[in-house]
Amino acid sequence: MSTPMKSSPHACAHCHKHAAQICKGCKDAPDGNTLTGVVTTWYCGAECQKNDWGRHNAFCKKAQLRQKVYRAGNIAQDVFYIFSRITNMIATDRIDKAGGTWFLHFPKKYEGKSQLIPFPPSCAQSEEEQKALLSHQKCDTGLSFLHGLLRTLFQNLCTDLSEIRFHTKNQQVSLRLIYPNGMIDATDRQHAVLKLKLRSGEEYALDMAGAQFDGPKPSCPGTFGQARREVRKAAMSSEPQRKWIQEILEGFRELLDVTIGDYLAVRTGFNTLLALPNSEFKTQKLEFVNLIQERLEAYKNFSEERGIFKVSKMEPLLPSDGVIAVAKHTDI
Repeated sequence: MSTPMKSSPHACAHCHKHAAQICKGCKDAPDGNTLTGVVTTWYCGAECQKNDWGRHNAFCKKAQLRQKVYRAGNIAQDVFYIFSRITNMIATDRIDKAGGTWFLHFPKKYEGKSQLIPFPPSCAQSEEEQKALLSHQKCDTGLSFLHGLLRTLFQNLCTDLSEIRFHTKNQQVSLRLIYPNGMIDATDRQHAVLKLKLRSGEEYALDMAGAQFDGPKPSCPGTFGQARREVRKAAMSSEPQRKWIQEILEGFRELLDVTIGDYLAVRTGFNTLLALPNSEFKTQKLEFVNLIQERLEAYKNFSEERGIFKVSKMEPLLPSDGVIAVAKHTDI
């Protein structure tokens, strides 16, 4: 029930005397107000913890659910970066920064549209730059082609998943594409996030593509608009180039869904994974995301060999790890 600590200046949550033990149930669970803050409930011993359970029970269970949601968001963020990196179709050979505006230059000589581009480009060596490029104009990709993963991750944690679209405000970073002819793409596109209504009643937003606005710690600016009731599935466009892009991504999506099914067939489920002690969770999460990366990379190589698409021969750098991108409703 509780974990003893070597020394503590904290007071028991029940009797308010000196406390040296903490509740294991909600230990290190997110506080729900920040991306890094945690909650800790202190007790002087097992007797006080038992007597306080009637009061602490609801708080503890809510904190445990919140921790599962943050962990699920962490997994979704990692997979989003992997999917975006492997299916990257945007070539960038230079980044010019003017304050908070980043100008992304297309190469003067572009090999063609029917190809995937290794990531990251040599001009993006920092983690901040890589995550911003991986997220740029990718919010729809995340919600459309990762909808199977999102639904599986959150189905036992939430009563509703809704897509929210809005125009961003006060972003720290603004990315602009510059085409070989010098034209600047300054289109003010809507941004999309996933609104999560937890079984506890709390509401959060998952913003997997937020790094394009806020650097290495993505958050969700703006306000909640009119919600859609379902995570949006990919809609095929009739425009030839767009349709080709969506068909390529759909192949990766299908493999992603198969990989999730294969993983869960030999595991007890995501709910068990999300409830593991921290060290075990990190180990098994790494195993899961590595499996996805290996499968998607293998499919990419297989498809290239059979001429389904071309892959540019530019040399990529090593990818960076993903981070959680969950923001509290009150932060939005």
